[in-house]
Amino acid sequence: MTRRKAFNESAERTVYRPGLEIKGDLIPGFRFAPPGAALCHPLRGFIDRFGPACILGEEIEVKLALIGYGAMGQLVAKLASEQGHEVVLTLDIEDAARGVLDLADALRAGDVAIDFSVADMVPKNAEACARAGVPLVVGTTGWQTHVAEVRHLVTEHDGGLIYGANFSVGVQVFYRMLESYDAFIEEAHHKRKRDAPSGTAVQLRTLVTEGLGRDVPVTSTRAGYIPGTHRLGFDSVADQITLTHTARSREGFAAGALVAARWIAGRKGVYEFSAVFDEIIKNNRDV
Repeated sequence: MTRRKAFNESAERTVYRPGLEIKGDLIPGFRFAPPGAALCHPLRGFIDRFGPACILGEEIEVKLALIGYGAMGQLVAKLASEQGHEVVLTLDIEDAARGVLDLADALRAGDVAIDFSVADMVPKNAEACARAGVPLVVGTTGWQTHVAEVRHLVTEHDGGLIYGANFSVGVQVFYRMLESYDAFIEEAHHKRKRDAPSGTAVQLRTLVTEGLGRDVPVTSTRAGYIPGTHRLGFDSVADQITLTHTARSREGFAAGALVAARWIAGRKGVYEFSAVFDEIIKNNRDV
């Protein structure tokens, strides 16, 4: 069972971000402040950490099962420990040959599972988690062709799942700042990233295309050791606006996955992280 403990409602409710200037009501819940002043928002630690110590109005201690124990899995484990969660199971490449029922038995030790494995394993992992009654957070990229299959498996076994193009909280804010102009998207990653364009770029293109009513071009670069970078440009005759999100480390993605894990604990159904993120914001504005 997940364990919940209240936190001090008055603690850390003001977020300071030196050098950040926001004009207008671009981010729900933020009140306008002049440059250099504090940005106030009910999400404790939201902007400056990109991974709040508590976003949901209460701290939830979760028993986690980690699927995939590479760089991201290990970082999730580290942050989980710092936030008071317990990692009760890790599954890695040596477990890839195990059957669905065998995996389901092992996964029942956890409240929530987080998957940072490989794209082709997502359907099997999702089915195992659904059979185990353990909600799953999918942080793996490049598995979009399996979404319909995974949704069917989770629904069939009355499971719970959150997936998203990007679990970085910073990127979720980035999505919500998109409005007008003729847009273009540029994304660049290290040479080891397999999918192009990235899931984040695809999601940005979908959002901006819906807003503008016309297609948005996307360019991709895979070279060297480039950190994950997404640049959204708004161009007009008079000027050009660019918004850039650069992932300085994997910590933002790991922290977002833990936010999703706390939210999905005890829930059923299939959810996209952007929709979950909206609810997290709404819940905290109502606190």
